[in-house]
Amino acid sequence: MAYQCYISNVLRCVRIHCHTPSTCRLVIGDRMVLDYTCRGGILARIVCCMARCYTSYAFLSMSLSIDEVRHIAWLARLAVTDEEIERFRAELSVILDHFSVLQTLNTDEVPAARHASQLKNVLRDDCVHPSLAPDLVLSNAPKRQNDLFQVPPILEQ
Repeated sequence: MAYQCYISNVLRCVRIHCHTPSTCRLVIGDRMVLDYTCRGGILARIVCCMARCYTSYAFLSMSLSIDEVRHIAWLARLAVTDEEIERFRAELSVILDHFSVLQTLNTDEVPAARHASQLKNVLRDDCVHPSLAPDLVLSNAPKRQNDLFQVPPILEQ
């Protein structure tokens, strides 16, 4: 038996399904967002799901405006059309929704990690070796100036 809680705003509809005695699924629109594990009986499941539904309501408004998407595109130096702006607006809003879900997690008991793995110096010893002769190294260079590669300038004066 599936219990559903509906919260709607202008953009989306939120549904919560309690499928088994211990699992609930929070759905926004047509896509699954989160699976929850609830302990207790039917009433506890409904209360748990509704509480999570209402506490997660904050991330429903993570929709970007068209001006914000244009500003992001400007910062990334992207030339985008109006159709692309609308598509990126939807895609970026979905990404922000997922980050908002992560913000709801309680990490008070999780110790801070400075590195994912043990730090280890992986550099080799700096040993002096004889280098190649400049004429040999520059033999295939299109242009050279003395013992250096000559390349076209990339920055305007």
